[in-house]
Amino acid sequence: MSRLLTIYAIIIIIILVFSSGCIHTKKETDLFAAKMNSNGTLMWVQVIDSGQNDVFISLTETPEGGYLITGGSYPSICGSDNSPSSTPYEVRLSSQGNIDSFVHFFSGRSGAAPSGSFNRSGWFSMTAADGSRLTTYVKNKGNAVYYRMERTDAEGERLWDTPFLTLKKRSGPTEISENIVVHGIVPTSDNGYIIWGHRERATTC
Repeated sequence: MSRLLTIYAIIIIIILVFSSGCIHTKKETDLFAAKMNSNGTLMWVQVIDSGQNDVFISLTETPEGGYLITGGSYPSICGSDNSPSSTPYEVRLSSQGNIDSFVHFFSGRSGAAPSGSFNRSGWFSMTAADGSRLTTYVKNKGNAVYYRMERTDAEGERLWDTPFLTLKKRSGPTEISENIVVHGIVPTSDNGYIIWGHRERATTC
Protein backbone atom coordinates (compact mmCIF):
# COMPACT_ATOMS: atom_id res chain seq x y z
CA MET A 1 0.00 0.00 0.00
CA SER A 2 2.77 2.42 0.96
CA ARG A 3 4.56 1.68 -2.31
CA LEU A 4 1.41 2.46 -4.28
CA LEU A 5 1.02 5.77 -2.41
CA THR A 6 4.63 6.61 -3.19
CA ILE A 7 4.04 6.02 -6.92
CA TYR A 8 0.93 8.22 -6.82
CA ALA A 9 2.86 10.94 -5.03
CA ILE A 10 5.62 10.86 -7.67
CA ILE A 11 3.06 11.10 -10.46
CA ILE A 12 1.37 14.07 -8.79
CA ILE A 13 4.72 15.84 -8.31
CA ILE A 14 5.61 15.34 -11.99
CA ILE A 15 2.22 16.74 -13.06
CA LEU A 16 2.63 19.76 -10.78
CA VAL A 17 6.15 20.46 -12.04
CA PHE A 18 5.13 20.44 -15.70
CA SER A 19 1.95 22.42 -15.12
CA SER A 20 3.85 25.08 -13.16
CA GLY A 21 5.50 26.39 -16.31
CA CYS A 22 8.50 24.15 -16.95
CA ILE A 23 7.18 23.30 -20.41
CA HIS A 24 6.45 26.93 -21.28
CA THR A 25 8.70 28.81 -23.65
CA LYS A 26 9.58 32.41 -24.26
CA LYS A 27 11.00 34.05 -27.36
CA GLU A 28 14.12 36.19 -27.20
CA THR A 29 15.31 38.25 -30.17
CA ASP A 30 18.17 40.60 -30.99
CA LEU A 31 19.25 42.37 -34.18
CA PHE A 32 22.24 41.96 -36.47
CA ALA A 33 23.86 43.78 -39.37
CA ALA A 34 26.61 42.21 -41.51
CA LYS A 35 28.75 44.18 -44.01
CA MET A 36 30.24 42.65 -47.17
CA ASN A 37 32.35 44.40 -49.79
CA SER A 38 31.81 44.11 -53.54
CA ASN A 39 34.02 41.00 -53.70
CA GLY A 40 31.97 39.15 -51.10
CA THR A 41 34.47 39.54 -48.26
CA LEU A 42 32.80 39.79 -44.85
CA MET A 43 33.98 43.08 -43.29
CA TRP A 44 32.14 43.03 -39.96
CA VAL A 45 29.09 41.78 -38.05
CA GLN A 46 27.36 43.80 -35.35
CA VAL A 47 24.73 42.42 -32.95
CA ILE A 48 22.37 44.86 -31.21
CA ASP A 49 20.90 43.60 -27.94
CA SER A 50 18.96 46.01 -25.72
CA GLY A 51 18.50 43.34 -23.02
CA GLN A 52 14.90 42.77 -24.11
CA ASN A 53 13.26 41.47 -27.30
CA ASP A 54 14.39 43.61 -30.22
CA VAL A 55 12.56 44.22 -33.50
CA PHE A 56 13.93 45.77 -36.69
CA ILE A 57 12.06 48.51 -38.52
CA SER A 58 14.62 49.88 -41.01
CA LEU A 59 18.30 50.27 -41.88
CA THR A 60 19.62 53.12 -44.03
CA GLU A 61 23.06 54.47 -44.93
CA THR A 62 23.85 57.96 -43.62
CA PRO A 63 25.58 60.70 -45.67
CA GLU A 64 28.66 60.23 -43.45
CA GLY A 65 29.01 56.59 -44.54
CA GLY A 66 27.58 55.09 -41.35
CA TYR A 67 24.28 53.31 -40.83
CA LEU A 68 21.07 54.30 -39.07
CA ILE A 69 18.97 51.53 -37.56
CA THR A 70 15.47 52.12 -36.22
CA GLY A 71 13.90 49.44 -34.08
CA GLY A 72 12.20 48.78 -30.79
CA SER A 73 12.32 46.58 -27.72
CA TYR A 74 9.73 44.86 -25.53
CA PRO A 75 9.91 42.43 -22.59
CA SER A 76 9.79 38.68 -23.15
CA ILE A 77 6.69 37.05 -21.62
CA CYS A 78 6.84 33.42 -20.55
CA GLY A 79 4.29 31.22 -22.28
CA SER A 80 3.06 33.96 -24.62
CA ASP A 81 3.83 34.77 -28.27
CA ASN A 82 2.01 38.10 -28.03
CA SER A 83 4.20 41.15 -28.53
CA PRO A 84 3.21 44.19 -26.46
CA SER A 85 3.86 47.71 -27.71
CA SER A 86 7.57 48.28 -27.99
CA THR A 87 9.79 51.14 -26.88
CA PRO A 88 11.29 52.62 -30.08
CA TYR A 89 15.00 53.24 -30.36
CA GLU A 90 17.59 54.48 -32.82
CA VAL A 91 21.07 52.99 -33.26
CA ARG A 92 23.86 54.64 -35.25
CA LEU A 93 26.70 52.48 -36.55
CA SER A 94 30.00 53.78 -37.89
CA SER A 95 31.26 52.71 -41.33
CA GLN A 96 33.29 50.06 -39.45
CA GLY A 97 30.20 48.66 -37.74
CA ASN A 98 30.85 50.12 -34.28
CA ILE A 99 27.88 51.39 -32.24
CA ASP A 100 28.24 55.18 -32.07
CA SER A 101 24.96 55.83 -30.27
CA PHE A 102 21.93 53.99 -28.89
CA VAL A 103 18.91 56.16 -28.01
CA HIS A 104 15.56 54.98 -26.61
CA PHE A 105 12.53 57.16 -27.32
CA PHE A 106 9.09 57.41 -25.70
CA SER A 107 7.25 54.14 -24.99
CA GLY A 108 3.90 53.04 -26.34
CA ARG A 109 4.57 53.08 -30.07
CA SER A 110 4.28 49.82 -31.99
CA GLY A 111 7.55 48.50 -33.41
CA ALA A 112 6.59 45.52 -35.51
CA ALA A 113 9.05 44.21 -38.09
CA PRO A 114 8.25 45.17 -41.70
CA SER A 115 6.65 42.80 -44.15
CA GLY A 116 8.67 41.74 -47.19
CA SER A 117 10.27 38.88 -49.09
CA PHE A 118 11.76 37.12 -46.10
CA ASN A 119 10.88 33.95 -44.25
CA ARG A 120 11.95 32.10 -41.14
CA SER A 121 14.67 30.00 -42.79
CA GLY A 122 17.26 32.73 -43.41
CA TRP A 123 16.38 33.03 -47.11
CA PHE A 124 16.18 36.37 -48.92
CA SER A 125 16.71 37.28 -52.57
CA MET A 126 16.95 40.53 -54.53
CA THR A 127 18.20 41.79 -57.90
CA ALA A 128 20.92 44.47 -57.79
CA ALA A 129 21.04 47.50 -60.09
CA ASP A 130 23.60 45.80 -62.38
CA GLY A 131 21.34 42.80 -62.92
CA SER A 132 23.22 40.47 -60.58
CA ARG A 133 21.26 38.53 -57.97
CA LEU A 134 21.96 38.43 -54.25
CA THR A 135 20.58 35.50 -52.25
CA THR A 136 20.97 34.54 -48.61
CA TYR A 137 20.44 30.91 -47.64
CA VAL A 138 21.10 28.33 -44.93
CA LYS A 139 23.58 25.44 -45.03
CA ASN A 140 23.77 22.76 -42.34
CA LYS A 141 27.14 21.12 -41.80
CA GLY A 142 28.12 19.02 -38.79
CA ASN A 143 27.11 20.72 -35.56
CA ALA A 144 26.79 24.18 -37.11
CA VAL A 145 24.28 26.13 -39.19
CA TYR A 146 25.85 28.53 -41.71
CA TYR A 147 23.97 31.55 -43.02
CA ARG A 148 25.49 32.54 -46.36
CA MET A 149 25.05 35.05 -49.16
CA GLU A 150 25.85 34.36 -52.79
CA ARG A 151 26.03 36.71 -55.74
CA THR A 152 25.30 35.50 -59.27
CA ASP A 153 25.55 37.46 -62.51
CA ALA A 154 22.64 38.08 -64.90
CA GLU A 155 23.29 34.69 -66.57
CA GLY A 156 23.19 32.83 -63.25
CA GLU A 157 26.96 32.28 -62.95
CA ARG A 158 28.10 32.33 -59.31
CA LEU A 159 30.48 35.22 -58.57
CA TRP A 160 31.02 34.52 -54.86
CA ASP A 161 29.48 32.75 -51.89
CA THR A 162 30.31 33.89 -48.34
CA PRO A 163 29.07 32.95 -44.83
CA PHE A 164 28.01 35.92 -42.71
CA LEU A 165 26.73 34.23 -39.52
CA THR A 166 27.25 30.83 -37.92
CA LEU A 167 25.11 29.25 -35.21
CA LYS A 168 26.17 26.19 -33.27
CA LYS A 169 23.52 23.51 -32.93
CA ARG A 170 22.56 23.22 -29.28
CA SER A 171 21.00 20.47 -27.25
CA GLY A 172 19.71 20.29 -23.72
CA PRO A 173 16.63 21.17 -21.66
CA THR A 174 17.19 24.95 -21.59
CA GLU A 175 17.73 25.68 -25.30
CA ILE A 176 14.92 24.76 -27.70
CA SER A 177 15.71 26.52 -30.95
CA GLU A 178 17.73 29.33 -32.49
CA ASN A 179 17.12 30.89 -35.87
CA ILE A 180 18.13 33.79 -38.12
CA VAL A 181 15.56 35.83 -40.04
CA VAL A 182 16.95 38.01 -42.86
CA HIS A 183 14.88 41.15 -43.44
CA GLY A 184 16.80 42.66 -46.31
CA ILE A 185 20.00 43.48 -48.20
CA VAL A 186 20.96 47.14 -48.60
CA PRO A 187 23.46 48.18 -51.32
CA THR A 188 25.97 50.70 -49.94
CA SER A 189 27.75 53.66 -51.55
CA ASP A 190 31.08 51.77 -51.63
CA ASN A 191 29.47 49.04 -53.83
CA GLY A 192 29.16 46.70 -50.86
CA TYR A 193 26.12 45.32 -49.07
CA ILE A 194 24.55 45.29 -45.62
CA ILE A 195 22.56 42.19 -44.64
CA TRP A 196 20.16 42.99 -41.81
CA GLY A 197 17.69 41.00 -39.75
CA HIS A 198 17.21 39.42 -36.35
CA ARG A 199 18.19 36.32 -34.41
CA GLU A 200 15.48 34.59 -32.40
CA ARG A 201 15.75 31.98 -29.68
CA ALA A 202 12.99 30.00 -27.97
CA THR A 203 13.98 28.99 -24.44
CA THR A 204 12.19 27.26 -21.60
CA CYS A 205 10.99 29.33 -18.67
